[in-house]
Amino acid sequence: MSFRYLGITNCLFTRWHGETVQGVSCGDGYVDIGNCWFIDGNATVINLNGEHRFHDNRVEDYQQVVEDGQFVEATGVSRICNNTFTNIHGDAMFAFTGAYTNVDHPGYLIASNFFGCKAGRFAIYTAGAKHLTIVSNTFLNGGIFLGTAGQQGNDWNRDYLITSNLF
Repeated sequence: MSFRYLGITNCLFTRWHGETVQGVSCGDGYVDIGNCWFIDGNATVINLNGEHRFHDNRVEDYQQVVEDGQFVEATGVSRICNNTFTNIHGDAMFAFTGAYTNVDHPGYLIASNFFGCKAGRFAIYTAGAKHLTIVSNTFLNGGIFLGTAGQQGNDWNRDYLITSNLF
């Protein structure tokens, strides 16, 4: 399915089994998810490889928040801003894997979020991601792991800007 815009606003997703919002290609449009609550899920909240905006949401008691392979071209930078993430059960809240050298993926902006990590877990990990900006976030108990095992693409971790975060 191809679309210019898909908006999901003011929704409650609870006890979701499987990927909550998923799509391997967003065509030439983008997905906007705002002011929603995601409570008690056993997979990822968003698994979108095209451009998406995820803002002003609350996610708690989920397996993972984001999984993105960066293997399709997007029309713009994906933005994950002003969210609260807490009590995520998996090893990492965000997993960026599978960047490809022949795909012009514009990257991610992760800004002004609260990451309430479980002890010994990571908020963000990368295994072949590019064009990643992480700015003005608060990390409680967890941090960022760059270059983890599990590389899926043929590109490497590159073009990162990480600044003004509180750990």
